[in-house]
Amino acid sequence: MRIFILIIALLFVYLLAAGSRSLFFLSKAKKLIAQTKAVDYEIRRDTPAAAPLLKVVVAGDSTAVGVGAGAYQNTYHYQFLNTLTAYRLITVTTVAVSGARAADVAQQLAAAPEADLIIMSIGGNDVTHFTADSDFENDLGLALQAAQAKAARVILVTPGDFMRLPAASLPLRWLWSRKGETFSDISSRVATSIGVIHADVLERERGQTFSRQQLRAYYAADQFHPSAVGYGQWAVILKEASDESSVPPVTP
Repeated sequence: MRIFILIIALLFVYLLAAGSRSLFFLSKAKKLIAQTKAVDYEIRRDTPAAAPLLKVVVAGDSTAVGVGAGAYQNTYHYQFLNTLTAYRLITVTTVAVSGARAADVAQQLAAAPEADLIIMSIGGNDVTHFTADSDFENDLGLALQAAQAKAARVILVTPGDFMRLPAASLPLRWLWSRKGETFSDISSRVATSIGVIHADVLERERGQTFSRQQLRAYYAADQFHPSAVGYGQWAVILKEASDESSVPPVTP
């Protein structure tokens, strides 16, 4: 009986400490979200006048907004687009909203201009809110179809391994990780079926080992969103998933 009581007491202390820790990082996340606004921007290059233009729309959640990046130049989409040197001008319209889930993206895109390329990062909030698998698949399909109606090329970015997430404690981190794996598989299947490029951060992270120092650098102050360094890794994954030839040029 004493052992049972001791186990219950230790479990209670653990859950209390884990809950307090999660609330601490949640407050930091809310502060970062409040400080970070969606930004439209341009990337200009000193290239011949005949070089093509590229119109880009960025949709999705707080990772598309760039929460944790510190500046729009550190967002994953800027770091990726900045490698597309063939274009003399890249214009970016950001319609992403922090907290968005897959069900919200079609509405974001309804108000977006037509584009040559749409980059969408989504899935994290569906994981943390435990969206039903069937609902996520349906919502994602509608979002990607809405994107294809606006742009010639669409790239879907989905989040990494929630088991690495410093802000979350067990067992929540494990539950999120399992959900994230399921959504990664669903995203890959849906994207492939309709010809959308899938930059799967989770798939690229599998098998990689991160030291505690690397993880601290990878995440922002809230230990939930990627930092500028973390978004840089996303940009690399995005680049690997989509080379320049897959991004349609538009003549002036």
